[in-house]
Amino acid sequence: MAELGKVLRFEIGFVDDSDIPPIDTWFYVTKKYLYCWIPTLFLDKMQDAIDVEILNSYEWLEKVDPALNIEMEKKITCFSK
Repeated sequence: MAELGKVLRFEIGFVDDSDIPPIDTWFYVTKKYLYCWIPTLFLDKMQDAIDVEILNSYEWLEKVDPALNIEMEKKITCFSK
């Protein structure tokens, strides 16, 4: 699944109007987090944003919640078949 892209978890905060990932990457939202699918083509660009973003709003799901990442990747895989 990683060859196609990765899941990004974005923490929804008070002033997120201009720093949120593009809407066409969103696939799930909770009261606290927005989950996005980042295609492989944009992984480096997203990592650059993660590296400089001072509020730590962006995190790769595989690092912060590996079990949830596996479950989400299974569901995403079902939709891609």
